[in-house]
Amino acid sequence: MINIIVGVLPNFAAATSRPFHLNGLVKVPRTNTPDDHYKNAILLSPTFSYAKETSATFGLFTLYQFKPKKAGHLTRPSNIIGSGWASLMGQFTIGSRHEILTTGEKIYLHGQFNYRQFPEYFFGVGASTTPENKMTLSSKAFQLEEQIYFKIANRLFIGPQLRFFRYYDLSLTDASAGYHLTDFYGTANQNNIGLGLGILCDHRDLIMTPSHGYYIAGTVTFHQPLWGSDFNFVKLTFDGRKFFDFQTAGKSVLALQFKTELNLGDVPLTELSQLGGEMSMRGYMLGRYRDRNSFQSQIEFRQHLVWRIGLTAFAGAGTVAPQPSNLVRLNNIKTAAGVGFRFNINRQDPANLRIDYGMTEEGGGIYISFGEAF
Repeated sequence: MINIIVGVLPNFAAATSRPFHLNGLVKVPRTNTPDDHYKNAILLSPTFSYAKETSATFGLFTLYQFKPKKAGHLTRPSNIIGSGWASLMGQFTIGSRHEILTTGEKIYLHGQFNYRQFPEYFFGVGASTTPENKMTLSSKAFQLEEQIYFKIANRLFIGPQLRFFRYYDLSLTDASAGYHLTDFYGTANQNNIGLGLGILCDHRDLIMTPSHGYYIAGTVTFHQPLWGSDFNFVKLTFDGRKFFDFQTAGKSVLALQFKTELNLGDVPLTELSQLGGEMSMRGYMLGRYRDRNSFQSQIEFRQHLVWRIGLTAFAGAGTVAPQPSNLVRLNNIKTAAGVGFRFNINRQDPANLRIDYGMTEEGGGIYISFGEAF
């Protein structure tokens, strides 16, 4: 964090002298200013982070925010984020994710890839698992996801998507609850290949730190032996977000999100829906609860304070279930809440260093990352 705040920030392009307004947590150019004023920015920094499911991690982080040449002021900036890190729990990952918009936003690329060796805590399947069931699930995995959206109307996109997941060397240890790996379906070495279709309506003002607008995305992906998948199932996802700025030019923002994932067919353990992590239900470690289906919702209030600094407060609710109809059972709903600190690392195109503390009935967790949770 010291490297980021002291050593890296001065390397960003200096703020321009053209008109500006408050958007997100800091002053940024108005969207109707000439595009030739936009300056691409690159951040390269060693990083430290902490999350409940990883313990302390150390690695290298890169962020590239850019626009294509002659993109025009109606084209929002794109971003590519790359990282590699190792944790004190023996976890290792390297990968990248991106949101890239071509000139005129005619094509929208959204995807990620990573390789990881990732021992993680595993509590079994279902919403009724207890902390006493804690085991360690180890695996090696390669993940590739890419969605190619084509513009069909103003900020409305549709297009194909590809999912490729390879899992191998799965093992289960510390099985004090008496479980064995063979007790769960789909734990052998496997390739899960999915082809599908996605639709996206993205009316956010900015991608990394939206202050107003909305975002609605839905996908359906078919995993079939016909194209090499070891399992036959369908994955359905929905993600809806809404942002309110209360006419404060981005100083006070209320953000809402609802998302769900449904899996139909022969779903392996590795592809079950998971609850928790640094992006949703913060306070629960990722995978604390998992099952065939899930829903998660959250609300967050973001307040700019002074200079590049802001604070947030958030709360979430969600659950997992074997059948979609079971998701509405109130006795299975899990809740989380917390507070966060924000430090903007790019004055022209806001991108925040995020430090969140989430609390649940089972304890709390600290999350240090880049970009908003949603």
